[in-house]
Amino acid sequence: MYTYAYDSNGNLASVAYPVSPAHPSDPKPMAQYTYNATDTHLYAGGTDPQGNQLPTTTYDSNGRLQTVTLHPYSDPSGSDPTKSYKTSYNYATTPVTVNYPDGTTASGLTSGSFAQPITELVAVAAAQLPGSITNTASVGSPTNDPVPGNNTSSNPTTIVTLADLALTKVHEGTFVAGDDATYDFTVTNSEGPSDAAGPLKVTDPLPSGETFVRDGGGSTGWACSAAAGTVT
Repeated sequence: MYTYAYDSNGNLASVAYPVSPAHPSDPKPMAQYTYNATDTHLYAGGTDPQGNQLPTTTYDSNGRLQTVTLHPYSDPSGSDPTKSYKTSYNYATTPVTVNYPDGTTASGLTSGSFAQPITELVAVAAAQLPGSITNTASVGSPTNDPVPGNNTSSNPTTIVTLADLALTKVHEGTFVAGDDATYDFTVTNSEGPSDAAGPLKVTDPLPSGETFVRDGGGSTGWACSAAAGTVT
């Protein structure tokens, strides 16, 4: 039976594997996982049940994947058990370059072979408007290319926006008939992940017995008015 353990942040910390029936007294083989110290839900590394080091990762200050290091036992060819592979990712508003320090791109590519797959993580700006955008990438080499038309690939994608607006309305004390009273509103977009496009509008239909006087003076950025008993 497999046994799973989780850390205080709810991340998978370890998996204990079943013991071999031939050696029932042996301790359970265990895989262990670690997470980033800053963003505690981002995977950082670990070990497999045999004690081999799993791929390790680092992240930039925005929580984006920065490097992935595959350790010697992960070498798919098995021809160089002492060799590690490290992939680095750079993010910018200009075209992104993905570098492979193990020499795959630096030393070129032999005829009939495939380069290592590239995985590119991008951040979509919170202020991006909904619609379609196209990402175009290209590949090149100092070697003459008789068919340059297939060196470029474009990938369109649809952008949707999601903004989790929330409104809280409170007041202090008890209202006294004949006096003015104040409501305080707080509008948030704490969950996003997108920016909420403006203009924002808060609508407050006043109950019977209340009429709008003016905004309370703390409504910076908002314009308040009333019509037919409704304040907007």
